[in-house]
Amino acid sequence: MTNNKKIFDAKETSAMIDAIAEKLATDVKREHIKDVALIGIQLRGVSLANRIANKLNSEFNGSILTGSLDISMYRDDIGKRGKLPD
Repeated sequence: MTNNKKIFDAKETSAMIDAIAEKLATDVKREHIKDVALIGIQLRGVSLANRIANKLNSEFNGSILTGSLDISMYRDDIGKRGKLPD
């Protein structure tokens, strides 16, 4: 059974992504921001990492790298899941 209840709308989600990017920009010294890479866990974490990187890249004329990590084979619910990530 899936629950399709909306938790945040698009505006709230964008505000949270902006806040995460701002926090990263504050915590990582500006001269070291080029050394940052964001890794998203498949599936939804990848788009989140990309959105945060895009925000940082626009602010810092960007070189924030992104990547993805597929943890499917390491999950304890592997036999219970319907479709694995591509």
